[in-house]
Amino acid sequence: MSTEILNVNTKWLKWARTSVKYEKDDVASKLNVTPEKITEWEETGKLTPNELMALSDIYEVSPYTFFDGNDPVYDDEILDFRTVNSKKISLTPAIMFELRRAKENRDTLLNFEDDFDDFEFPLFSLNTVDSDNPIIVARTIRNLLKISRANSHRKLDYWINLIESLGVLVFEFYNIEPEQLRGYALYYDKLPIIGINHKESNNAKKFTLFHELAHLIIKKEGISNINEYSFINNDEAYCNKVAAEVLLPNDLFQKYIGVNPSFKKFKTEDIKRLSQIFYVSKQVIVRRALDLGFITSNDYNNRISEFNEYINPPKENNSNKRVNNKSQSKDNKPKDLDKGLHNKAKMALRKNGNYFTCLLIKAYEEELITDVDMALELKVSLEVMSKILSIIDEEDLYVFS
Repeated sequence: MSTEILNVNTKWLKWARTSVKYEKDDVASKLNVTPEKITEWEETGKLTPNELMALSDIYEVSPYTFFDGNDPVYDDEILDFRTVNSKKISLTPAIMFELRRAKENRDTLLNFEDDFDDFEFPLFSLNTVDSDNPIIVARTIRNLLKISRANSHRKLDYWINLIESLGVLVFEFYNIEPEQLRGYALYYDKLPIIGINHKESNNAKKFTLFHELAHLIIKKEGISNINEYSFINNDEAYCNKVAAEVLLPNDLFQKYIGVNPSFKKFKTEDIKRLSQIFYVSKQVIVRRALDLGFITSNDYNNRISEFNEYINPPKENNSNKRVNNKSQSKDNKPKDLDKGLHNKAKMALRKNGNYFTCLLIKAYEEELITDVDMALELKVSLEVMSKILSIIDEEDLYVFS
């Protein structure tokens, strides 16, 4: 066993842990050491190569980071709008790693812009919209993106592509529960970022998309769990109103209820049916009903437990949907392998977004990067990368000509 002792920059050791909200106890538990050992490393900078590599893996940074002679620069804290029962909840390492991943993807594209003439990204299309009235902002969005009843049934990819057409990077994340984080918005004049939680229903993701777009429009980035009925923060309430008005304008909803008065009581079955008719979440239906006075504050208070189920719906039990793969014949293995690659490729596309992925493909086709570089940026194997290229071609997902 090597007894070599390395001397690293203690400031970077501390930065690597605190920048992703790890407590010393968390790191110590992962390494099977005491919290005092973490303190010792951060105060002395003396540790073995194996200890350094272990910390590098946990903090998801290059081991060379710890030898940087400069002082680390801490990012400004992003506004945190998340609450549970009106109380702030703590940021987690999973959330911080997701935000870091999103920023690193954006930095990759900006490096292309600095290095190659063919890469020049436009400013965010809606960065000049200025209105205190969410109805006007929503109308501007609907007109620009040509949103109507005729396309309200379209799948989630359609809505993501609409947002990306504005020069926005849209990423989905998989490893965080919706009650912890439903979405985030990181504002930049060029290539701003929206993140949405893959674990939500498609209609809920649509709402999150436009909620976060509203954040970008008012240039107030933040992370949200978007409690539809919590108005503690004015910016969150504003963004909720914009998103609801984009997906289901008040005048359209009022007219529909006017000619279909059977829905006016907004019973549970009414809310569910209206959600299906307008292709929006049940939350949006309740929000519209409140805005238009179909449901009074007393109605809401009397049915609060029912409405809260729309905010945090119970998870589905998928145990009955599992298939016993052992019974499959050997003849099915090639098909299963292809299906597995296809699923991994689709997941990578959702995580990285069509916009980011297609721009990497453009750089590859212009021989600015290799296939290995492209796979490393997307964090997939070359085999999955090949399947991503096939999906892009088959589904005509290119976002540039």
